[in-house]
Amino acid sequence: AQDHPVKRRFTLFHEIAHTLLPGFKGTPEFRCVENSKQPKEQLSNHAAAELLFPRLFFEGDLHWAGLTTEGLEFLARRYQASLEATAIHAVEHWGGPAMLVVAKEPPLTATTLQNCNRPALVISYSTRHGVWPALVSTYSVLRSGVLEQTLEDRRFEGTLSLNNHDQEQATQVRASAKAYPYRAGGQRQNRVI
Repeated sequence: AQDHPVKRRFTLFHEIAHTLLPGFKGTPEFRCVENSKQPKEQLSNHAAAELLFPRLFFEGDLHWAGLTTEGLEFLARRYQASLEATAIHAVEHWGGPAMLVVAKEPPLTATTLQNCNRPALVISYSTRHGVWPALVSTYSVLRSGVLEQTLEDRRFEGTLSLNNHDQEQATQVRASAKAYPYRAGGQRQNRVI
C-alpha cells in the first residue's frame, strides 16, 4: 500500500509471472530477503516487463519517441511504468547499441563537506545492448563533469567522450541525461539517468 501505483503495477505483473514458472504450484515459497539476483527473480522481472510493455505497441512507440529522457518520460507515462523500468526495456529493444546508466550522488559525509568539491556520482545500475568499447560497472565512480552538472541544470542532450584506460582514442556517444531527484527513507536523494 505504501508503494506508488506504478510500482504496484510492476509488482503485480512480477508476481503473476512467478505463477508461470515451472514448479510454482507444488512449491511453497516464503520471501524473507529480497534477492533480485536469483534467476527466477530475474526471469519474473523480464516477464513482468513484457506484460507491462507489450512488444506489439512498445517498439513502434519507442521508435517514435526516441531514446532520450523526454522520449522515456513519454513512454513511462503511456505505459504507467517507472522511468527506470521503461529505460531498461527501451535499451533492450533499441535498434542499435544503447546503454542505460543510473548514477546517484553519494551521501554527504564529513570528508565530502571538508573537501568542498561536488562529490562524483556513483553508478548504481547499468545495462547495455549492443557492442560498447568499455563496460560501465556498478558502484564505480563516475567523474564526467557533464553528468554532475546535470544535477544543477536538470537536463543534458549532446555528445560525450567515453574512453577506457586501454583505449588510445575516445569514443563519441550521443547522450541524453536528466536529474531525477527522489525520496528514500524520508530524505531527498539525487540521481541522474
